Amino acid sequence: MNVTIADFLATKVAAISHIGPPSGEHDTVSKLIDWKLQHGIEAETIPALRCALARDVGSRLNNKAARYLSAEWLPHSGEELSGYPVVFHYVNVGPKVKDEEAITDVYLPLEWRE
Repeated sequence: MNVTIADFLATKVAAISHIGPPSGEHDTVSKLIDWKLQHGIEAETIPALRCALARDVGSRLNNKAARYLSAEWLPHSGEELSGYPVVFHYVNVGPKVKDEEAITDVYLPLEWRE
């Protein structure tokens, strides 16, 4: 899997925290979408971050890039986690996107280096 170091620019987002097993992420995202449709957007800001970036193609219920970054790449990279949560950028979204065609960029936040 291709991993690059990328600067994630500070970004305003609507956010919801998911606590629990990965199999429940879809339900958590659905809650955010329902809230957005009912109340409009109140955005938080993801700060500028230095990240390891990997792209996953396939079902969002089985994100191989997130697993690879944390379990395989990080232990051998010489890098340290920053303490911020992983950022998932859903590149293509909508009802016509098939599971096998879903593209997700995964940003694993790392400590800043001089």
